[in-house]
Amino acid sequence: MNKVITFLAASLIVAPAYGQVNEFRYDGFADVFFSCIERGKGGRAFVHDANNILTINYEGDFTNGVKIGNSFWVTNNGNTGIGTSTPQDKLSVKGKIRAEEIKVTVATADWPDYVFKAGYSLLSLPETEKYIQKNGHLPDVPNAAEVEKDGVSLGVMNKVLLKKIEEMTLHLIEKDKIINQVMERLEKLESAK
Repeated sequence: MNKVITFLAASLIVAPAYGQVNEFRYDGFADVFFSCIERGKGGRAFVHDANNILTINYEGDFTNGVKIGNSFWVTNNGNTGIGTSTPQDKLSVKGKIRAEEIKVTVATADWPDYVFKAGYSLLSLPETEKYIQKNGHLPDVPNAAEVEKDGVSLGVMNKVLLKKIEEMTLHLIEKDKIINQVMERLEKLESAK
């Protein structure tokens, strides 16, 4: 089998124009090398390297990381891009993402349960109204320009939205108590007639 692979490998070494060599080679161990040098460039290789890491190399010197097709990139610092060749984060996607579930890990120390603790300073509804009239958005919520410029962190935004829901719940509880008191007074007035 080794002789067949060596024969095939030797038969696939081709010298195209420009004096560059395309190569498919098996080294007798676990490594298969494929190198296809593009005109005037450093070439391509698919190798199992010295550190037992499967590596897909392009441009010959590994400076640009891994490229698969024209839409999947892994840079040397570990950032992965889908639809972008310049990923700025561990995963950068230019386009839509579909998933069964996404789990975002956030610091629980500042999870908004503090809204329900004694001493929390809940803005009154008139104070909230004044803030909205002045700023055009809810307190603690980023405005449209900030979101357009910087995007939104799902973990942070979920905390902000939960805080707003909890604050609204406190206001609803307070309003429900007031409504119940008013209803009791009305019932007493009606029964006194």
